[in-house]
Amino acid sequence: MIKNLDRLLSSRTFLKIVSIIVAVLVWYYVTAERTTEVVRTFTLPIEYLNVPQELSISSETRNVDLQIAAPRDVLSGKSLESIACQVDLKGLDAGTHVVPVRAILPSGVRLIDIKPSNIEVQLTKTTTKTLTLEVKVEGGLPPGYRLEDVRFDPEEVRLEGPEHKLQSIDRVYVEPSLDQLLEGESLTLRPSWKGSREMEDVTVEPVQVRMDYVLIQGIPRKNVKVDVSITGDPHKDYLVQGVSVDPPEVTVKGPVEVLDRIRNVELPAVDVSGLKEDEVFEVRVPKGYGGAREIEPAFVRVRVLLAPNLQERMYKNVPIQIRGRSIYPSWRSEPSRADVIVKGMPSVLDELEDSGPPVELYVDVTNIVSRKLRVPLQYKAVSGDVEIVKIEPAHVTVYANTE
Repeated sequence: MIKNLDRLLSSRTFLKIVSIIVAVLVWYYVTAERTTEVVRTFTLPIEYLNVPQELSISSETRNVDLQIAAPRDVLSGKSLESIACQVDLKGLDAGTHVVPVRAILPSGVRLIDIKPSNIEVQLTKTTTKTLTLEVKVEGGLPPGYRLEDVRFDPEEVRLEGPEHKLQSIDRVYVEPSLDQLLEGESLTLRPSWKGSREMEDVTVEPVQVRMDYVLIQGIPRKNVKVDVSITGDPHKDYLVQGVSVDPPEVTVKGPVEVLDRIRNVELPAVDVSGLKEDEVFEVRVPKGYGGAREIEPAFVRVRVLLAPNLQERMYKNVPIQIRGRSIYPSWRSEPSRADVIVKGMPSVLDELEDSGPPVELYVDVTNIVSRKLRVPLQYKAVSGDVEIVKIEPAHVTVYANTE
């Protein structure tokens, strides 16, 4: 019997049957692998479509979890590269909106779930802001070191982003390390600001700036602006046109923490009471201002510039005189009075007002033949320091008296 079994297993017919069975099993396995659905979960970034112009997007949700089902051969192919999660912002205005997330799937892929299916999006008006650059040394400078002659190219940078975020930014700086400062006298650095790493939707132009500087070891010093105020009023005929300080800056020496607090040096107020002409005052800089050890120079010159205080005044019902000779015995004008606006220094106008309006109004009837005629109103200022600005009316009608 064993021989018969051995003969059967080694026969060609048996081997053919076994080959057919193995082929059927392999075909079944491959077919089942291709047609069986496999479930997978992907984390994908959100793509925004139809973003409104001049609006920026912000959302706490940046990615969504996408669960899909597809045959194994589809999931292993390149078709998965076309899977995307999109949000359409068409027609939306500035404000907060809850919008659906749409999954873009290739053929043969079935969506099971998308989390979250809706996201909250804030659309904010995009604006710009220009700020002057500052330097902020990473970790601070060691005692005895200081930076001088710091210059930036360019001196200002332009930020662009959501309006509410730019409102929170009031300083833009570069932050070199001490090792970088020790390498030379010029660096190329990227501007930054408080929270800049979290503000991906805020851009800066240019993205890099050049900083030239001098790193000095010794007693800290810095140049600060000098501010001066004035007290009192000049003579009533004059106004303060401008105030200048020479030099406009002083050098302050002292500890770093003191220099950090001193933004400017305020001089004692200059009294300009009764001043009638430009004048230069020599003012002492306060010693020990803000805790400084020394301030140079000790005195500055403050120049006060004056300008004439010209006032306009109106005089109503100024009488109109008749001057000149004609063939008629007398004349009258209608109207017989006019309003006049004049300009001059207050003291001149005050003095002239003691004897009446500072202007004479008249019409000249010399050589007039018509009994009725419209003529321009003429005037004469009683002082060369007075300017006639306006006369109302500018013309009057004169009538001849024949009796």
